[in-house]
Amino acid sequence: MKFDLKEQLKEIRTNKLKTKEAILKLYSNNISEIQIIEFLELGLMGENPKLLQHKSASAIYDQTIEQFLFNKINKYKLILDYKIFYYKENENIFLITIEPKKFEGIFIEYINKNIINLDYFDLNNKLESKAPNTAGIYYSIKQRLFKYFKENNLLGKIFILREVENFKMPFGTEFIREITTNTLNHLIFQTSNEIEYNNYLKNNFKEYFNLKSQYEKKKNDLNSYFKIN
Repeated sequence: MKFDLKEQLKEIRTNKLKTKEAILKLYSNNISEIQIIEFLELGLMGENPKLLQHKSASAIYDQTIEQFLFNKINKYKLILDYKIFYYKENENIFLITIEPKKFEGIFIEYINKNIINLDYFDLNNKLESKAPNTAGIYYSIKQRLFKYFKENNLLGKIFILREVENFKMPFGTEFIREITTNTLNHLIFQTSNEIEYNNYLKNNFKEYFNLKSQYEKKKNDLNSYFKIN
């Protein structure tokens, strides 16, 4: 049966589906994220629909899809290899690594050679802070990363580093989603050997490798402290 978008929007409003339920209904029927976000902006979804700013609508969409996809992938088997992805566009540099270890991750924003924001998330996809320090792009990046996991039936430990050179103004979430997808289409190194993986990072991205090692150690030290105490 053909999916009738007009009829589905009418049903969503008539039945007063919760915002997340409405988003997932449209998403599951392959309605584009641009359209869904526009519907949110226009107040066409939710129990108590209201007009939303684009930034707010994008945040609601990204958070909903990110959690939905995590619920799909969190039982997947671990990947077998270490993978490194790298991409640069409009002064944004993205480095993403996936390791064959239990799911958890670190996301670093590195702007003008200073660490501006840092987020840790655990095996249950929970942040260590109440809200992401990297703000809305945290969910934009992770929902695209989880989509990659789902499409490839894999899971692993994640390291995300976003560096912005000569930062002048923020980039929108549409750009961040797209550059994340582009990064995941640029696999530059893959190996099953951890020593080879670390050596490649160290030799080709020494500064990033040091940041990764530094903050992984801090996270491990913090976890050890709370286990002991």
